[in-house]
Amino acid sequence: MSSNATARFFSIGATTVLAVVLIASPRPFVAATSPDDERKNGRDTAKATDPGAAEEVQDVLFFHETGPVLIRLRVFVDGKPYPWRWNEYMGRWFRFLDGDADGFLDAKEIARAPAPRLLVDLLSNPYTYALRDGPSLEDFDRDRDKRVSLDEFLRYYRASQAGPIQIVSPFNQPVQGVSQNALTDLLYSLLDKNKDGKLSRAELDETEKILHKFDANDDEMLSIAELQPSVPQAAPAVALPNQKLVPAMQTPAIPLMLVPREDGPRRLDARLPVAREVVQRYDKNKDKHLSRDEIGMSKEDFDRLDRDKDNALDVIELLRWIVLSPNAEIEVRLGRTEDKIDPISTKDDRNPALIKRSINSLAYSTLDHSVTLIAAESVPAAAGQAARDVLIQQFKNIDQKGRGFLSKKQLPTPQFYNLNAILFAADSNGDECLDLDELNAWLDLTSSGLNCQVSVAMAASGRGLFQLLDGDRDGRLGLREMRSAWQRVATYDRDHDGAIRREEIPLQYEIVLNPGAPNFQAGQLGGLQVPAGTETAAVVPRRGPLWFRKMDRNGDGDVSQREFLGSCDDFRSMDADGDGLISLDEARRADAALRKR
Repeated sequence: MSSNATARFFSIGATTVLAVVLIASPRPFVAATSPDDERKNGRDTAKATDPGAAEEVQDVLFFHETGPVLIRLRVFVDGKPYPWRWNEYMGRWFRFLDGDADGFLDAKEIARAPAPRLLVDLLSNPYTYALRDGPSLEDFDRDRDKRVSLDEFLRYYRASQAGPIQIVSPFNQPVQGVSQNALTDLLYSLLDKNKDGKLSRAELDETEKILHKFDANDDEMLSIAELQPSVPQAAPAVALPNQKLVPAMQTPAIPLMLVPREDGPRRLDARLPVAREVVQRYDKNKDKHLSRDEIGMSKEDFDRLDRDKDNALDVIELLRWIVLSPNAEIEVRLGRTEDKIDPISTKDDRNPALIKRSINSLAYSTLDHSVTLIAAESVPAAAGQAARDVLIQQFKNIDQKGRGFLSKKQLPTPQFYNLNAILFAADSNGDECLDLDELNAWLDLTSSGLNCQVSVAMAASGRGLFQLLDGDRDGRLGLREMRSAWQRVATYDRDHDGAIRREEIPLQYEIVLNPGAPNFQAGQLGGLQVPAGTETAAVVPRRGPLWFRKMDRNGDGDVSQREFLGSCDDFRSMDADGDGLISLDEARRADAALRKR
């Protein structure tokens, strides 16, 4: 298709684009339905046939040097699609602003709506408020009817940095201490017995035996801090940038993009720019097409997308890839989940690029790079009652006459800045006064927004051997991780000589999904960068039978024979695979059998 024809094609509309994309698809994705059925069910045709239209779907595009990787995430929080809490919170905002309760916001009501940047601040600290220039009616009013509906209200904020899922820059961790290269040098010097510069299976099978002597606290775990005294000190690295929220489409420093979502028939309009972005990033000869070498796809995947067989992919063919053919589909369950369901999993068991690393991490790997997705544990929101009490007490201290309200003239000084700023947003009746009911209504509203936004952070962790073995990214090597060292690296044996050379270790990245404001544990992002002398705290197990969690004292997700409090016969009966460790699955099966008896 020529560029002119492509331009004319785009002008037809996103629904037509989707129809052509789906017709050209090599396999159906949903059962066929008649137009009458579609109208009867009140569904848009695009929504019914678009695999990425489900509420829980968020596509992530990773720009690696050798080519893009598209991962379709199905993200749930507390068992529901990830936007559910955000939708509830923003619905409360809408009703808060809708003073006349007519189901729409007029220009006067929308004037009190928060700027997206301010809303981001409130999502992490609901007990403060800063006056910022807010959006106008025109920013919300898509149909130009001079009023804002709930759908328009949600659409505006969903597309902003205050949306339900956002990329954040890597957590600012200390960088003095262990470098990736120095730690890998140490591990090779310890494990490479014949000094041939490679680690064979036989050598890696000795990992636990050789590294055991570094376990200073005798907890059957090897932490970076315990290895640190043996590692040559590296030159100080440049500190990571301070943590900040950035719009998904404006992250030049982070090779990661959240593929934008849009509502209804305009859904494809949001993904066309993504296809163009892929072409722009990888089009080396600037012919506005991508050859297989440029995009770095396998021949099978490339040929499936190259419908016109011209040995190049245009924007439309790339759009088909974005809509229908992600490299992997992964389910992420954050917050409260059933004990028997892992926080991260995939139904695509036939995809050789997907490697389960632990119950909460899963890697998409090629020979040259590995992207590990981590489902972070929920972190309870900090108690905010004290901050709330301070504002209420401040209100009462100013209202010495007991009138039950504060006028704007009473709040001009810097010490009352928060109350003065809150008055602007909380003054629902427009009398330029803040009464106690309005203040409490405001605090109820903002406090309900805690942890309603999913945070996504990415960091590159280099070509480190320790990081490759550390499946759960807790900055420690447990017994299982050391005993399965060869299995964890075997897929990267490019020359199939039964050993791993330094240059075969892939470039590794971590993508951490947090339910709420970012709160990354040391070890999840750039876990090798720890302060000198710092010991990684044991992770408290949160899954499995109570006896299993109590016995797993080092928090590695297994119970060793030394940790087990029962008899040797009981341990052997529970250790079904005879590997000397009771895994979570083995504990669940044993517990079910015991309860049944």
